[in-house]
This record gives sequence, C-alpha cells and structure tokens, in this order.
Amino acid sequence: MTVERIRLFRPSNATEGEAFMEAHCYICQKWRLDEFSCAILDDAICIDITDVDYPPEWILQDNNQPTCIAFLHKDADPEAPPRCPQTEDMFAASVAPHPNPLPKEEGTKVAE
Repeated sequence: MTVERIRLFRPSNATEGEAFMEAHCYICQKWRLDEFSCAILDDAICIDITDVDYPPEWILQDNNQPTCIAFLHKDADPEAPPRCPQTEDMFAASVAPHPNPLPKEEGTKVAE
C-alpha cells in the first residue's frame, strides 16, 4: 500500500486565487463579508504555505485540481456529513446519491 502525502494548495497569483474563490469560497456556506468570515480563507491569505499553521483544508487533488475539503455548497444540507475527495466509494453500485451534490450548471450534462 502506498501512502501519498497531501499536497497543500496556494494560488500562485491573484487570477488563480480569484478563480479558486469563485469555485469554492463565494458559494460556500462559510462565506461572509464580516468579522465572522471563513478563517480558512483568512489564514490562507496571511500565512505562508510552509508554515505549520497554513490551513490543511486547501489541497491539490490527484488530478492537480485545487479544492477546499471544508467546502459546503450554500444550497447543501448542513446536517449531511461531508465526503472526503480522497476517498473512493466502497460500494459504488449501491451508493445512494450524495446528500450534498454540487448543483448542476445550466447547459451542462451530468451522467446520472
């Protein structure tokens, strides 16, 4: 069994950061524009990625796409447990749909 190290993500520039925030932060239940905003975002901006206090929630997935493992879509059920993006389904054929799927975007087809 091979154990892979989690790779932290930090945007390399403002454009990449804004794209990440559009895909995650702005549509997350934790997003607020006040002193109670998401501490993960605040820490990712203020703390160097090499620091032990850098937020472990911002990671690069196996396909090199960044994600926030604390992300919960603003329209999702907050009581449903989140799914780890690194964990495969053990019983894929019998798994019920996830209670917090990302909403389908207009004009895109999703296999059901």
